[in-house]
Amino acid sequence: MQLITQPPTDQQPMLRLMAPVSGHCSALQQLPHALFQILAFGQGFVMQPGTQRFLAPATCKIKQISADRTLWQLQLPNTINCRIELLMPRHLELPLAHSEASVGQLLQAGDPLFVLTAETMRNAPLIAITFTSKDPDISIQVHYGKVIAAQDTVLSFFNHFISE
Repeated sequence: MQLITQPPTDQQPMLRLMAPVSGHCSALQQLPHALFQILAFGQGFVMQPGTQRFLAPATCKIKQISADRTLWQLQLPNTINCRIELLMPRHLELPLAHSEASVGQLLQAGDPLFVLTAETMRNAPLIAITFTSKDPDISIQVHYGKVIAAQDTVLSFFNHFISE
């Protein structure tokens, strides 16, 4: 999977992800140096949430939720895996987020995934969202800047298979 800056001119995205939370979307490379290990999990973006409620960014199945509810793994269409990780600048008492969602549950785009606690929001969390796929022909384009949950597209997936 590779990150692209411009979409292919002859192709529509095979999948679009809606903003899962209102806030600001920026490049993973803009993470503080101490958090660079997140880059090992694939391509993606980081969000500074402006609201507490986090929504499913696309139709997905919940594959895993960490016990402390700071890491979520989702299966998206087209064999794309999504990792959502809550990053805090300092240690806080748990829980950082609440959710009624459970492993194995199927969600539609816009369904509630989790809600950040007020304490978490006061401490300027970052949310890293990364993607992996076994399909080497998939490319992603991130749409950076201010976004509104369930209204703005934050990511477009393209299949770059070139026929001969």
